[in-house]
Amino acid sequence: MSDRVLNFFDYLIEDEWWRIGALNGDICMTMPLGAAVAMKKIERRFRSWNRVEARSLTTDRMAEQINEFLTMGRRGFDVDVFMVGTEFEKMVWRELMRVEYGQRISYGVLANRCGLCGGARAVGGAVGRNPLLLLVPCHRVVAADGSIGGFSAGIDLKRSLLSIENNHGMPW
Repeated sequence: MSDRVLNFFDYLIEDEWWRIGALNGDICMTMPLGAAVAMKKIERRFRSWNRVEARSLTTDRMAEQINEFLTMGRRGFDVDVFMVGTEFEKMVWRELMRVEYGQRISYGVLANRCGLCGGARAVGGAVGRNPLLLLVPCHRVVAADGSIGGFSAGIDLKRSLLSIENNHGMPW
């Protein structure tokens, strides 16, 4: 087992259960439990870690901020983040964090910003493995033709998140 300890707790936020995890006070996981396939992939990332189900000030604060995002128009998050992924994934996620609230980006444009001309599929894979839903705003990535594209936590949630961010009249 790893000497890393994942402190996690499940919170009911706007009629949806969210699992929020932290490592040494840094958020490393935010995911709705209803996204079963995505949750299984994320849980695999942390399988070698010691896991403790317990609330903390950090996870409580994150839950509060997710609630504010979903209900009151919070545009950003004020928490420290610890990314658990490959160096490639982290590079993609850091670039994705630069996409501002209410904006959209295609997989191809995101790949180009990462210096990967023609790397849209590889970037799409990294986006789909994001364990930090909302903090790393993977819901802002759309297909090249402007259609909604896929979403590891479910298309309905993606539509809802895009709507929250004022989708500028786009037919999501």
